[in-house]
Amino acid sequence: SSDVCSSDLVAANKMDAVDDPSRVQRLRERALALGLPFFTISGVTGAGIPDLLEDAWRHLAAARVAESAALSLPGAGAPEGTPSLR
Repeated sequence: SSDVCSSDLVAANKMDAVDDPSRVQRLRERALALGLPFFTISGVTGAGIPDLLEDAWRHLAAARVAESAALSLPGAGAPEGTPSLR
């Protein structure tokens, strides 16, 4: 059993220095089997970063909309002391 959250994603970093592409492929296959978005990125070259950030922003925006919807329901609200995404 796994605790995969809908906002989880997998990013394989250091793609500029990969010595065994089959390891990346296995990671990609595992992530996709779990239904997780998979990104190959390089902090050095910046490759893949824009796509990763775009996906992360989409998830954050969706979470914010869901939070707003939950807070607008009659009788619903975050318990006192609960952090807000605002």
